[in-house]
Amino acid sequence: MEQIFQKRLEKLFFYSPYHFLREIPAEQQIESIIRPIFFEFTQKGDNQVVKINIGGKDFLFFISFLAWDSDFFQIPTYKFLSVLYDSVNKLDLEKAFLELLLRLKQENSKFYFWADIPAEDTEVAQVLNKVGFGLIETRLHFFKKNIQAFDYERFEVKKATETDIPNLRKTAAEARNAYDRVHADPFFGQEKADQYLALYAENAVKGFVETVLVPADSAPPDAFLAISRSETLHKNFARIALTAVLPSRKGWHLKLCAETVHYAQKNACDYVLMTTQSTNGAVFRTSEKLGFQLGACSHIFRIFV
Repeated sequence: MEQIFQKRLEKLFFYSPYHFLREIPAEQQIESIIRPIFFEFTQKGDNQVVKINIGGKDFLFFISFLAWDSDFFQIPTYKFLSVLYDSVNKLDLEKAFLELLLRLKQENSKFYFWADIPAEDTEVAQVLNKVGFGLIETRLHFFKKNIQAFDYERFEVKKATETDIPNLRKTAAEARNAYDRVHADPFFGQEKADQYLALYAENAVKGFVETVLVPADSAPPDAFLAISRSETLHKNFARIALTAVLPSRKGWHLKLCAETVHYAQKNACDYVLMTTQSTNGAVFRTSEKLGFQLGACSHIFRIFV
């Protein structure tokens, strides 16, 4: 595996969620993030590495079975991480992908299979298209650094509690984005996609993320922002996991994002990360006002059989 890992390393580097942070050396990211992703893959969850040989050449596919998603969407659901292989022509890679799909079909009468591929891994993206995967969403990944120097207007927010859950479920469902992964995919349908985001909002309040911020006045929240936090690479990261704002709270996306940076400042974070769709002009404007920078681009593909 080491040999084909090295062959793909130039592209695998972009699978690090922090590859665009130049302050973190590439060598450190490779050893602390990329290598463990692949060499410890089967030690976590329902992960497996499927080995397929085409013309005497090995292809190693890294796939995860998503039990929660499978139960919620009522179809076996898999996520494709990436594939390791030696330098080959695309036809062999296509054949290997088709063999992988055939094996999954033999195990499941039907299944849903999706992937989040960095834009730099063009060969894999092109082959996914060739074997029947559809492009569902293009994501842009923003980051904010120099957190301690952030000096922006303050807004009154509070931590959401379980009494806010009914309103936040409604907010998540009604403030739908036609371009997010579940709403953009006709396979799910609007009703199921709305339910998915409503449940995410509920679970966020119940502890799926570190905290959920809402407006602090006495009116129904009608807006929220979920924040997760992690420490890795000797850095402290805050991530905006999900936001939703109803028309009654126009302008609160900016306010909640600003307060997220202040929250990160208070918690000695080095970076705030945020992901949105390439179609989301409103988030771009917020990012510009608050000093976020564009870091990376990735594509969401899926196939259902």
